[in-house]
Amino acid sequence: MARATSANLASVKTGERESGAIKKEQRGISMIDKVKGWFGDTVKYLKSVRAEIKRVTWPTQAELKAATIVVLFTLILVTAYLWAVNSVFGKIFEVLHRKFFQM
Repeated sequence: MARATSANLASVKTGERESGAIKKEQRGISMIDKVKGWFGDTVKYLKSVRAEIKRVTWPTQAELKAATIVVLFTLILVTAYLWAVNSVFGKIFEVLHRKFFQM
């Protein structure tokens, strides 16, 4: 943290701007530098992804088949449950509609 000196305080009180180097920094970096930075960051990210993929323990064919069967079985059960609930509520609302809204 910078120490407050009388020169610093005077410049703050009078509203003076800081040196040209700071002004240039405030304008930011050029578009080419931004693209180079983005490209470098992207390359670094892709290299880290490649390294991570090499460390992954992939499932065997038997494990993959077993997991697929579990997912499909669960999908069928949930679909049947939602169909049943929808049918029951559909009948209930159909009866209520006929009773109260049709004369």
